[in-house]
Amino acid sequence: MLSGGFLSARSDDNDLMQPNSFLGSYLAGRYASSKHDTEQAKRYMRRALDYEPGNRRILEQAFLLELMGGDWNVSRDLADRLITIEPSHPFARLFRGIDEFHDGNHKGAHAHFIASNEGPLAGLISKIAQAWILSDQKQYDKAMKLLNEKSDKDWVRDYQQYHRALIADLNGKTKDANKAYSRLYRKYHQMVRLVGSYSQFLAKNGQEEKAVEVLTSHFKKSRYRHPDLDQLLTQIKTKTTIVPYVSNSKEGLSEIFFSLGDRRAENGGIDDGLIFLQMARFLRPEFAAADYSLANLLYRARKFDRSLVFLNNVKPTTPIWLDAQILKAQTLSAKGASDTALELLGALAPQNENDIDLFNALAKLNLDDKKYAESSLNYSKALSLLPHKEPKDWFYFYGRGISYERQKMWDKAELDFKEALRLSPNQPEVLNYLGYSWVDQNLHLQQALTLIRKAVKLKPNSGYYVDSLGWAYYRLGKYKDAVGLLEKAVSLQPDDPVINDHLGDVYWRVGRHNEARYQWKQVLSLEPEKDLIMQINQKMTSGLTDKEQAKVSQ
Repeated sequence: MLSGGFLSARSDDNDLMQPNSFLGSYLAGRYASSKHDTEQAKRYMRRALDYEPGNRRILEQAFLLELMGGDWNVSRDLADRLITIEPSHPFARLFRGIDEFHDGNHKGAHAHFIASNEGPLAGLISKIAQAWILSDQKQYDKAMKLLNEKSDKDWVRDYQQYHRALIADLNGKTKDANKAYSRLYRKYHQMVRLVGSYSQFLAKNGQEEKAVEVLTSHFKKSRYRHPDLDQLLTQIKTKTTIVPYVSNSKEGLSEIFFSLGDRRAENGGIDDGLIFLQMARFLRPEFAAADYSLANLLYRARKFDRSLVFLNNVKPTTPIWLDAQILKAQTLSAKGASDTALELLGALAPQNENDIDLFNALAKLNLDDKKYAESSLNYSKALSLLPHKEPKDWFYFYGRGISYERQKMWDKAELDFKEALRLSPNQPEVLNYLGYSWVDQNLHLQQALTLIRKAVKLKPNSGYYVDSLGWAYYRLGKYKDAVGLLEKAVSLQPDDPVINDHLGDVYWRVGRHNEARYQWKQVLSLEPEKDLIMQINQKMTSGLTDKEQAKVSQ
């Protein structure tokens, strides 16, 4: 509901919803923002702000959108205007604080950070920012005292601990840094940034053996071998110069924004993730990890063009460059340029023939592009690079199993699906795929039913899994049990032609012929595969025959 304050005095009823009216611009900006179309949203909110420059809510939204877009000059102007209306606005104050800190104005930065101290998150950032100012002013003890202040929130204490370690490390306080790092590492031994910082610290201080132990322990437990850590391990073993994550106070302060942005992005907080990651980049413009996180976030939000901009920022000299190329290929494929994507990764393969992630990405792109033979070959190449099988490797077998199944090589597909389940028995995708495949071939129906029930229990709101369960009952001739499940499946996944076809079939079997024909007609509007169109046209004419009934009952 819109409050009265959003209606411009200059607008009459006829003008209200025009694109150039205040309300039209505001609503268009809100809609674009909801779709994460930052550039469009910025334009509309700027226009709305022209109509009502003193409107606090519009000013705030315009400012946050500018932060998301990384337009620092406009952000600076809007932040100052917002502060005059709301002096303690956290994001406005934080941005102006890092802006002043970037320019070396410690006094101005401190004033903004103090003013932003409202709520646990802003309070945490404010405290860490003040500590980095003190560190930059060579006031180490005061910085440590500030970060030693107690908090009743574990996550606040953990962030403070991490920045105690970074500040102590940067200031050459080895004992303090080791104490903070080791305490935090015991709790978060799988966090990439912490593992990297701790390993760098250990190696720098003559504890190369322990640094190698920290890194190898991480690799054993992680599904993904992060390239930063991979390069670090090589540098330690070959005694190559290590460039630390944090070599000055600006980079140190950028870490809190990167950590928060990366975490928000992982948990689906697109807007907050964009803001924090952009602020990290403001302090540290050449920050490959932040560029990659922004690109990945925008890729998941389906903003492919903007994702490519950040991917192009990642330089070939950085460890994460190959990962950026893989994401670039995935982004191009999602844009409809699958040939370009496959060409990009194909050109990289000869120089990276031992990179399992590259061949896994190639296999996935082949699968999406329905190049099933190439997909199974690339999955096999990825599997050949595994030193040994672990539970986390189930998805290679699952992907290759799909590739084989699509090539009608069922014996090989079935073996891969079974191996995926042996490695990781509770993967609903595999449980459903194997169970549904058996059902569709009229094989092992009771065993298939057990697998699919487990998948549905693990993911009860998946239309595909509920459909599989309904179709299993259908194959067993339990039509009344199947009806409710297939109706639920259609409600969960209304645009899927196969699920709608299944519902039509079960309606026919229980004598609801008009509803069956309606459902089959619905399938034709959902762009089904050609072979399904032929089946639907036949069923629309003749219904389901006795011959088909006998086949189902086998």
